[in-house]
Amino acid sequence: MGDGELGLPGTRTFADAFADAIARRDVTLSALRTRLEDRGNPVSLATLSSWRSGTRTPDVQRSWAALSDLEDLLQLPAGDLVRLAAPRRAPTNATPARFLFDEARAAGLDMRIDDVVSELIRVLELAPQDAFRELSIQRIVDVDENLLVAREVTYSVVECVTGEVSRFGWLKFSDEPQFDGIGQITLDGHASEHHVDPSGRIHVTVFELEEPLAPGETTLLAVRQDIPVEQRSQRRETVTHVHHPAQKVVSWIRFDPRNVPERIEEFDRTETAEHTTLRVLDTPTSLHQVRWDYGPGALGLRWGDPQPADD
Repeated sequence: MGDGELGLPGTRTFADAFADAIARRDVTLSALRTRLEDRGNPVSLATLSSWRSGTRTPDVQRSWAALSDLEDLLQLPAGDLVRLAAPRRAPTNATPARFLFDEARAAGLDMRIDDVVSELIRVLELAPQDAFRELSIQRIVDVDENLLVAREVTYSVVECVTGEVSRFGWLKFSDEPQFDGIGQITLDGHASEHHVDPSGRIHVTVFELEEPLAPGETTLLAVRQDIPVEQRSQRRETVTHVHHPAQKVVSWIRFDPRNVPERIEEFDRTETAEHTTLRVLDTPTSLHQVRWDYGPGALGLRWGDPQPADD
């Protein structure tokens, strides 16, 4: 098949498109592997070779991010490789959603967290928690010079599992009553509402999609929270809550270079236990967490006494 020939309808394979794009751009698999690794989506050289030869076809659900990067690196239209990858398996939630919010106890709630969430879903007409799942969660957390969380940015790929999904709720707890909100919250690409319960401790931001999701369809939710100094929690920790098993969970925590913590503890909370591990910084001012096929659970970091930076 020569350049520009697409073949008969329905006969073009992922390997055809991938191999043609590589030839057109005159790029090596080794170079692609390096570029993918630089973007945080590593794929082995052997896997890339098998995709090109056709001995294996990537699973779109597990390799979506890497395929999207390949489209960009090979200057292909968005979706050219993704649509030719192995079909998405029928989505399911094998286990009910689990809510492991330690912050709920800190906020002094007098109701079970499951009851709180169920009532919020009913009142705000949100999608039931078992109607969707987060395939991947990526968070960037900035900590100020007093070791308090100042900003959180979260990217989440959400998949509809059953029914039709158009409204999501993003739940946050406040240590003290905050009736004016919990800082500036910015959503990318979706209209939103913000609700505060009568106690001032439970805050819900609603994502409203322009078009509802059908089973197997996905969307990317992006939220940034900038927290004013007077509202920053004294808890000195950050937590990623995962209510259904997720394929990938990543957190990158960045400390102010003027003050870094002396002790950092990673914790992994399940329904039955909490496991802790001491961590050290990956760079002079930051560290990251990553988990594959994680959840339900709560993955977090807490830090202790400050260690002033050298002048």
